[in-house]
Amino acid sequence: MIMKKILLVSLVSLFSLAAIFVGTYYVVRMRQTPNKSKAGSGVSLYFDPQNSTSGLNSNFTLNIKVNPGSEKVSAAELYLTFDKDKLQITSIESVTAFSAGVAPKTFLKDPVTDNSLGKASVIVGVLPEAPVGSISDVVIIKGKTKNVPGNTLISITHDSKAAAINKIPNVNVIETYGQASLNITAPTNTPTPTPTPTVTPTGTPTPTPTGTATSTATPTASPTASPTASPTGSPSAKVGDVNGDGMVNLIDIGIVVDFYDMDVSLKPKADVNGDGSINLIDIGMIVDRYE
Repeated sequence: MIMKKILLVSLVSLFSLAAIFVGTYYVVRMRQTPNKSKAGSGVSLYFDPQNSTSGLNSNFTLNIKVNPGSEKVSAAELYLTFDKDKLQITSIESVTAFSAGVAPKTFLKDPVTDNSLGKASVIVGVLPEAPVGSISDVVIIKGKTKNVPGNTLISITHDSKAAAINKIPNVNVIETYGQASLNITAPTNTPTPTPTPTVTPTGTPTPTPTGTATSTATPTASPTASPTASPTGSPSAKVGDVNGDGMVNLIDIGIVVDFYDMDVSLKPKADVNGDGSINLIDIGMIVDRYE
């Protein structure tokens, strides 16, 4: 009886782990061919609000949303650009719709922001049984304007990709890439009128002095260091057999997840394709060779 319970618990654990990693398979397929879009899919990525006004040195919030049209979206890889002289991004936050597939992690790949270059990126995904089929938030962008007035844009670039359930692998289903316009305005200084002196029979009127406004110093954003590429690991005797047990299975996927985005020297065999990085592509190769 005890052995049956142990076997049942083991099977449930393996099924849950398999469901999580199948969700990453769509992103792997999507990334292997750059931006080959499928006409007629109707998937749009856009900002909400698309137009807004903010003051100098002020915080702002923008939501990136997806309109899946007739598709069932399972993952999105987002690349953003913005004017580094007028804006800085302070955080990229997750939403419920695109965090279910990678628990306990929030993202498939954590956000990377470089305010010195005006660039940011993030990868989100869901489990295959819970794709997004209606208009939904994807991520929340929070940032701050700089001390430079004028209109500026933050854009979703055409390097961005999205995958959908039951679609041909390597097909990017995005048709529309949105952008948000932000109008940064300086405060208007209204001059204070000087009171007119009143003449009296016995005294000479004295004008009242006008105060001078004091300007406030503007904080300067510090540049974020760019990540350094890791050295390439040694190939396995059997492609995808990360732990060397002669099998390509969930254990190998689990090892890649444990060392995801870490230095390849810590676990060279987790770099399955030998590109110097431990990432979704390595998980995809294991899924393709799963025994």
